[in-house]
Amino acid sequence: VEEEEEERGDQGAEDEKKQAMISACLTEIFKTIWSGKRLVFTPDDLLDIAWERAPQFRGFKQQDAQEFLLFLLNQMETEYVKNHPKALKRKKKTGICNYYFGHKMSTFVTCENQHKSETLGTDSMMLSLSVKSALSPEEGADSSSTRPRRRRKAANTRFTLKECLDSTLKATDSLDGSNKYACEKCQKKVAATRGMALKSLPKQCLIIHLNRSEIHPTSFVFFKNQSHVSFPLEGLDMTHYLDDPGDTKYVYDLVGVVNHHGRGLNQGHFTAYGYNEDQGTWFCFNDRKVTVVAANEVARSQAYLLLYERRWKDLELLGDQYGEASLMKQLSTIKTPISTPRKER
Repeated sequence: VEEEEEERGDQGAEDEKKQAMISACLTEIFKTIWSGKRLVFTPDDLLDIAWERAPQFRGFKQQDAQEFLLFLLNQMETEYVKNHPKALKRKKKTGICNYYFGHKMSTFVTCENQHKSETLGTDSMMLSLSVKSALSPEEGADSSSTRPRRRRKAANTRFTLKECLDSTLKATDSLDGSNKYACEKCQKKVAATRGMALKSLPKQCLIIHLNRSEIHPTSFVFFKNQSHVSFPLEGLDMTHYLDDPGDTKYVYDLVGVVNHHGRGLNQGHFTAYGYNEDQGTWFCFNDRKVTVVAANEVARSQAYLLLYERRWKDLELLGDQYGEASLMKQLSTIKTPISTPRKER
């Protein structure tokens, strides 16, 4: 009997370990990389577990970096909620990934009589923004071909991150004519406006996905929008995008960029830039090759994912909600307040 109980205990421990394999693999990767003992590291264990957990990533064809990053974050969130002792005691099942990376959106409809109806969305760990098209229906496509044709002299093939943010978070569309809104308070169909509102922002890391996938307006073929989007390396102030910002500031500095090279949506190559806070240096990661690059090279890149880290005025906010004593101890060792711009550090 004792042997059977011991076997069940070992099996239970093994099952718990398997439930948190993604988090364990990532921990091992970070420990190995920061140890400086290996020049090249291949995350075979992480790949094996990812293939097991998400069959859509199996094989060696190109996968989407945005989809894979979301998978990792969601998997870590699930593993934390189901396995961490502190998470198990909470009534609200929210993990640390959602706390540090999550934001919340809502959709609203306001009728012509100023009656507002709002639906709160679910938490998301990535803010997806559409990149405007540099094509026009008249000049962008060749009617004899299924492939969209780029204009020789596009009126505007460069955009700013602010334009993408405004077009996603501040844009509204009208509901009128045959598409009027059935307002419950007015008890009839009336003209209205519809839009989205940003209810909360990430406590620490804001991940922005620049959605470059488009459907051509005349050929209805999917294509990759290759327009350049300029983005700030420092001081991205997201406070005014919040529906109710209050007195809290949400200012972020860029710490990482994921680039997609290639014209097609289903082919190409991914590289990444990462900022080293200790050295004040940007690095380019291209498979086995790692090189130091200038900040202006990062700014010129055709970004697909942007990773911003929030500046902090009160470091205690990081650990207050979860009471993480170890986290607070680590933060107390930071000599330079991370609420200051890089050039002043």
